[in-house]
Amino acid sequence: MARNTAFHRAGLLCLALLLLVPTSCKKFLDITPTGMVIPSATEEYRALLTTAYSQWPQDLPKLIMRTDEVECVFAQAIDRDAYADYYIWQDQSRNASAVYTDWQKYYFAIYTANYLISYVGATGTPSLDDRQILGECYALRAYAHFALANIYAPAYSSTTLNEPAVPIASTTEMGVYLTKSTLKEVYDQVKADLALAKEYMLVDAWAPGRNTGASSEVKNSEYMYRFSKDALLAFEQRVAAYTQDWEGVLRCWQQLQARPYKLVNLNDASAQLPCHYCSTENILALDQVFQSEFVPILRPSKLLLASYPEGDLRKSRYFVEITPGDYRINRGQKIDHGQATYPTVDAYCCSFRLADALLLAAEADAQLDRLSEAKALLIQLAKCRVKPGALAAVTDAINALPDRPAVLAYLLQERLRELPMEGWRWFDLRRCGQPSIVHTLEGTDYTLAQGDSRYTLPIPPEAKAANSNL
Repeated sequence: MARNTAFHRAGLLCLALLLLVPTSCKKFLDITPTGMVIPSATEEYRALLTTAYSQWPQDLPKLIMRTDEVECVFAQAIDRDAYADYYIWQDQSRNASAVYTDWQKYYFAIYTANYLISYVGATGTPSLDDRQILGECYALRAYAHFALANIYAPAYSSTTLNEPAVPIASTTEMGVYLTKSTLKEVYDQVKADLALAKEYMLVDAWAPGRNTGASSEVKNSEYMYRFSKDALLAFEQRVAAYTQDWEGVLRCWQQLQARPYKLVNLNDASAQLPCHYCSTENILALDQVFQSEFVPILRPSKLLLASYPEGDLRKSRYFVEITPGDYRINRGQKIDHGQATYPTVDAYCCSFRLADALLLAAEADAQLDRLSEAKALLIQLAKCRVKPGALAAVTDAINALPDRPAVLAYLLQERLRELPMEGWRWFDLRRCGQPSIVHTLEGTDYTLAQGDSRYTLPIPPEAKAANSNL
């Protein structure tokens, strides 16, 4: 009964916070909302933080539509109205029914973290459980700012550091209209929060869960969606890669290698897909990398399908061939007489996994002219992704890469092959040259030019309407 009461009280508070979110671009959380009870016990803190986790934005499938890894088929008018503008990079005059990215939910996560940081342990030294909660709050705040910067701000480079990015929200101060911080300031905030998170974090890793078969299995799955020390390492590595701190990337990789994660070997027919929350690769299962509504819309692009060499098992394991030449993303579909049924895809939640970390380490090695080390990592991954009879040819192709540009080009293609439709291709394209892309919709070609300003999404109009500083 006490547990239910705690969740009820935290739920009421979260409802109050959610009501503030649509206009929260103009002020922080109301610390003492009228009639609300301030959480004061560990289980109430945890319940409130769990609500923030459960409200985490699911923007990755929308960003997938902007990449070169997909072709979109909008069989239903409702889907076309909602998502076609993403596919053709039509950001300034969207359809009235278009779905926007979840700006508000990122700030809800940030504000909830700020709120808890202000209260957890405020009356004394925090307990061990409260320290863990504080660590997760700092991590979630950092992850939200990182996501915002990579959706709504220019890609990180020496020439963009002082450009306006997104607002930093790091306090519960009221009555403040947020203004954009520079890209450097946002990344400095992310790194500072990562450092604080490491000071408080106690849990090395959360184990995969006991609950199965329900649409909510991931959110109840022994807390795999929660930040841990291992998730912080993987996050720190990604931040280092995006800020071109290649030595930092390798330091994180060295530590991750000592942890018990293992590459999924696709030569094992019963192996779980690497992006499944229970796979041996999964480090954090917060981001839902796909949703049921997107399965019938998205198809792997010809570019993606053609990128797999002979014997690469990812083509047959990551995708389902409905009829000859007609591929769909594999998220547990059942095929019946050539038709695919689409079950819930909640189990495919993955923010960080081992193969991604390996490829970032290989990229760092290549950037530091450690080409032999980079190739060794690529071959290590190939052993788990390619049929034994085709491994020699793939290994020879990797070893034949002549110089750093060739290795880096191969790595970008390998990230395309390894992480299709998991949401990271858009960010990879942004930070790796922003190439030109052509999408065809209903017989008309649409082009995203190289270096196009549309590689940065505009802040949603409702946020701008609430805050003229944006």
